[in-house]
Amino acid sequence: MKNFFWTGWGLVLVSYLFFGSNHGWRAWHTVYIPIVSLIVILLTCWGLVRRRQTLIKIGGASVIGIILFFNLMNFRNNYFSYLQVSDNPSLLYNQLKVLDWIYTHNEDNGFNLYTYTDSFYDYSYQYLISWYAKKKYGFYPCEYANYPLAHKYLYIPGEENYREPKLGCDKLRFLIVDSKTNGNDNKNWIEDFRRKTILVEKTEIGKILIEKRKMPDIY
Repeated sequence: MKNFFWTGWGLVLVSYLFFGSNHGWRAWHTVYIPIVSLIVILLTCWGLVRRRQTLIKIGGASVIGIILFFNLMNFRNNYFSYLQVSDNPSLLYNQLKVLDWIYTHNEDNGFNLYTYTDSFYDYSYQYLISWYAKKKYGFYPCEYANYPLAHKYLYIPGEENYREPKLGCDKLRFLIVDSKTNGNDNKNWIEDFRRKTILVEKTEIGKILIEKRKMPDIY
């Protein structure tokens, strides 16, 4: 337990020092820090509970009880909130409905898929396309990113492994809009995208707008 304590806090410290000293940090790089910190704190308190001194035991047990209570309350609130029907764009069942609509309106052809979201990086759809849509429908979009011709390798390590199989991609473009902004960078790309494509149809799932568009014919 002592080794885990020092290893855990050492990992947190090194992470903050490393990512705080450069500009390459992404949210998923340090997603483990809250979990590791929680486990280290709980193990530390458990070590106090095993001490002989009564006051130290009571103190350690009290901290563990408080931490578990608030975590269970937070879990309970999030769990019941998730079960309620909601138009929240971040909920899984809304996102799956979005992908189902897109893949069933593709005219048996391939397509490009772009996401306009306030988080800028479209991590949830990147994951769901591989985990859900590709398994269910059998192919990837030709390009699926947070904006056309994005350098996806900068935020999706190994993205070249999630490209095949795909179908022809010279016609259809789908746009997922779940925000009025797209972060600070490239926030106006949607205007140029709409000017260069033709709207075929659109629908809304919750607060998510989906546009099916096509490239203009070239003669």
